[in-house]
Amino acid sequence: MKRTIPKILALLFLYTSVSLVAQTTTSFKEFEKVETASKLIQVERSSIAGVKEGNDNFVSVKRIDHPGLTGLIPDSAHIAAKNKLTWESINSQGVRRNALVDSLRVKVAYEANTFNNVTPMDNNIAVSNGGIVVSVVNTNIYITDSMGTRLQSRVMNASFFDNAALNSTIYDPKVLYDPDFDRFILVILHGSNSTTSRVLVCFSRSNNPAADGWNVYTFNGNAFSNNLWFDYPNIGINSKELFVTGNLFTNTTNSYANKVVFQIDKENGYDGTTLNSRLWGAASGGAMLRNDDNNLPFTMVPAPYAFVPNTMEDMYFVSTVANGGSKIYLYRITNTLDKNPSIEVTSAGIQMFRAERFSSQRNTGVLLISGDARIKNAYMQNGIIHTVHTSASPSNFSSINYTRIDVNSRLATNKVFFDEANDYAFAAIAPFSNNEEDPTALIVYTSSSVAKFPEIGVMTCNREMAFSKPKVVKDGESFVSIFTSNNSTRWGDYSGIHKRYGTGRPEVWISACYGANTPNTQLTRHWRNYNAQIISKEGEEQVELNTQVSIWPNPVQGNFRDFNLAFNAEEDGAYTIEIYDMVGKRIRQVYEDKLVKGKYRLVFSANDLSIGTYLLVINRDDKNVLSERILIADN
Repeated sequence: MKRTIPKILALLFLYTSVSLVAQTTTSFKEFEKVETASKLIQVERSSIAGVKEGNDNFVSVKRIDHPGLTGLIPDSAHIAAKNKLTWESINSQGVRRNALVDSLRVKVAYEANTFNNVTPMDNNIAVSNGGIVVSVVNTNIYITDSMGTRLQSRVMNASFFDNAALNSTIYDPKVLYDPDFDRFILVILHGSNSTTSRVLVCFSRSNNPAADGWNVYTFNGNAFSNNLWFDYPNIGINSKELFVTGNLFTNTTNSYANKVVFQIDKENGYDGTTLNSRLWGAASGGAMLRNDDNNLPFTMVPAPYAFVPNTMEDMYFVSTVANGGSKIYLYRITNTLDKNPSIEVTSAGIQMFRAERFSSQRNTGVLLISGDARIKNAYMQNGIIHTVHTSASPSNFSSINYTRIDVNSRLATNKVFFDEANDYAFAAIAPFSNNEEDPTALIVYTSSSVAKFPEIGVMTCNREMAFSKPKVVKDGESFVSIFTSNNSTRWGDYSGIHKRYGTGRPEVWISACYGANTPNTQLTRHWRNYNAQIISKEGEEQVELNTQVSIWPNPVQGNFRDFNLAFNAEEDGAYTIEIYDMVGKRIRQVYEDKLVKGKYRLVFSANDLSIGTYLLVINRDDKNVLSERILIADN
């Protein structure tokens, strides 16, 4: 059979599907200094945690209600329409693509943080340069090496902290790794009323807390002595300090009432000496922490710098309105404790969003409460804040809302990923690049629909903010039904994500939950935790690929810079050939046609390519099957 190779010269869009992605670019106004109360405080180390094994019984079960979301009743017509749309759409949805869609590999993955009788998922994870992985969920800590070998698995209770006074619920842990000091920081909460509320701030005594434990400091969760208690912690670091933010709730009605930020000298914590710290906010009045609409921010998330070394001496924070809106609020603590810091406030306009409350599950009428539209995590890279939150799509599916805010140019770019088949929730984001100039990000999420059980997945978003196809990391095994009320159960709060530094190729660790069925436990259909190492496959399979594709001459140089491409099409299919630069930006598509199995040779011109290194990518049926580097050299 004779094969013909039509030559495609026109630039084509990279996207190959009908998935809807909305995007907008706006500016935001200058920061304005705000007057808020602050108080310098000193905190003595209270204990050394986790050095010895102890009683691993739970202290108690974390409450399962969500302040502000209790008593929700699904709109049956809304859910019925959504489920019908899902069934009709489940096999027809495509997704927008970028060059990294098939370059992701799940290298290491394992079950972690085994727990019973609790909900929801409150996942967090951190990994050191040396490959120590610390993952936490509610009252559990699970420490492994980079191959998933367990080093420690403990319940973080009074025995773990060697403090008998910690006899109330312990929950909502957050953990990070500080590459500048090669240490970990863990923050976890105690108690859910103003009398028992404590914020436990723990600094690892070495780069292996499983062996050497933590220096523990106890902050009063009733920060302003006005009968409120601390919940929803978020943490971040700059070069010198740790920042802990939290929402404050009333004792009687669990109503949101105030906001607080702790600014803490982290070097004191590593040394085990008295902490110098500052408390931002006030009990009442005009000195309370407010956004530029003069409202209390519900959840302020630090945006720490994502690369090393970290030289920042300020800290940015981001926040959204939980029920929806058209702004991301920005805050900046301007300096370190010893340099008279202040707080500045502004906001960035983005496209209007709202929260999507309920999501479907396969094989059950029990709905998942999707929660709210709070920002869950953020980071700073090369002067740009990256952040994600959940919002409703136009067809009432839960979607991933991603924003980049350039704090120098005052431009905010916002893009939303959704399709008409699935709910995507509890997204978290981290850099997926080892180059500070490359803003490519990896997003972890949990997803569910009427046609599938709750699962864990990842996707990338490249320089142009093109999303990749979602990649399933762990399939759901069952629907979830825990303490069901009004035919719905709470989905969760957080997914965990952390970039590992000092690696040859981009590497990110994730921690999230999927629907599991464990018949021999008290709660049979519940969440199980899963950790995974996600890496870029770029360059990993070069030897294998070279047996199937070759380019010559390579380097390409001279006055007429043509090059030859030979490759082996191992299966029939629709083939495209594209050229990318080394940060994932597509330069052009050079070929598109259906091919049958066989060997092919093509000739292309490189006259329009600047001197440098490029990646030629061959896709079959929208899946990357072959790739090879091209070097364009001077004459």
